[in-house]
Amino acid sequence: MNEFLSLFSRHSSWIILAPEIGLTLLILSVLAFDLWTQINRTKLIQWSILGSALIGVILIPLSSSASGQIFQGAFQLDSFSIFLKEIFIVSCMVTLWIAHEFSETLKNRASDFALLILMATLGAFFLASANDLITLFITIEWMTISLYVLTAYLRTDPYGLEAGTKYLIMGAFSSALFLYGISHVYGTTGSVRFDHIHTWLTLHPKDPLFLTGLLLILSGIGFKIASFPFHLWVPDVYQGAPTPATAFLSVSSKTAGFAALVRILFSVIGPEYFNWPVLISLLSAATLLYGNLGALGQTNMKRLFGYSSIAHAGYLLMGISCGTQRGMEAVIFYLTAYAISNLLAFLVIVIANRELGEGEIIAYRGLAKKSPLLAGAFFVALLSLGGIPPLGGFFGKFLVLEAAVHRGYLWLAMIGAVNVIVSLYYYLSIVKEMYFRHAAELGANERKMNLRISTQTLLVALVLFVVGIGVFQEPLLLLAKSSVHILFTNP
Repeated sequence: MNEFLSLFSRHSSWIILAPEIGLTLLILSVLAFDLWTQINRTKLIQWSILGSALIGVILIPLSSSASGQIFQGAFQLDSFSIFLKEIFIVSCMVTLWIAHEFSETLKNRASDFALLILMATLGAFFLASANDLITLFITIEWMTISLYVLTAYLRTDPYGLEAGTKYLIMGAFSSALFLYGISHVYGTTGSVRFDHIHTWLTLHPKDPLFLTGLLLILSGIGFKIASFPFHLWVPDVYQGAPTPATAFLSVSSKTAGFAALVRILFSVIGPEYFNWPVLISLLSAATLLYGNLGALGQTNMKRLFGYSSIAHAGYLLMGISCGTQRGMEAVIFYLTAYAISNLLAFLVIVIANRELGEGEIIAYRGLAKKSPLLAGAFFVALLSLGGIPPLGGFFGKFLVLEAAVHRGYLWLAMIGAVNVIVSLYYYLSIVKEMYFRHAAELGANERKMNLRISTQTLLVALVLFVVGIGVFQEPLLLLAKSSVHILFTNP
């Protein structure tokens, strides 16, 4: 390995771009095979999963050996961006597997669906390393355009078309806010580079035009992360979009939005500017309350997870609102636990909906008898999302609440703790349907579900990861510390 690295030592810019180059080649390969061969479309999804795994295991670690800036500082590779790319590639792999389970619905368009996921992931890769506002805006749009198509991919489904239309309209509005904000910032500072803007702010800390631009940018990002009051599109889009697209939205899109938010708040302005932690803490409380209370009365599974996603955004905002390294370490841990737990949940949902034929919560009645493994995996995912020990979600919530208390936001920590109890009500209502009700009560049969060995293996692997990071927290805590250290030492 050392010899391999030394061979390319004179071309560090190519090493920095290794994940992006590798993913681009994978996209071109899948596209070429799809156009010019008669290969089975589901096989292309499997090859995409394998290629994504190689990028995550080989190319992303390789790029970390040559961190720095290229393209005149517009692209920066550091420990934080490396962590984000690992999250994105894992999300890509699991989403592709979910699409593989969904391939009967996608039929001969499955490979196109996989290409859109890969394209969105490539945009997310560039977003993770964006070091100026223009690059950040372009990469967000790159990712979002793919998501527009994914959301309305089932053209004969009226709910999917409605979801795609709403997402497009709200996304276009948020993009306009973001771009208008950039124009204000550039007009006042004369630059779009993060470090140049930060230097300008030290000399002009209270410029009203800059503050206006900043608020517009933050509003645009608020739509991406589904925070209050920019969250109204989420339940309809989550319900109407194809399940793999919903899974990708809930993890990769949210992670990308929070990556952009963290870069703006910590790399551009710093925690001391106009006391933004107080504003973020208020948004966190409102987002938590709306998401959890809205989920209580839901009967559709994906719609419930839409409101749940809003609530989890509130916990992530809580960690960011602390404006401290402790808070950001909590965010990294929480984001990892949430991502894996949510992907596990959506893998179960897509398999269960395929077998049950509908997405209502009541249809999951008696799932434990039909497939103990599927019900058990869903049980673990739900408990982790709800914050039950010793799972990863519990420790993530604990760290976020502890960071809020340490920052002096005792009121916010109390709201977060109460909302844990609220979320358990609707998560455990699903558990009750799976384990304590019988399908016969619905007039449905209780035939066993047969799962592929590969799917069973993935379910078990994700369950072990969720349990493992809850029991053995230190490795992920060390990773979190090393990932966010750059945000506080190199503003």
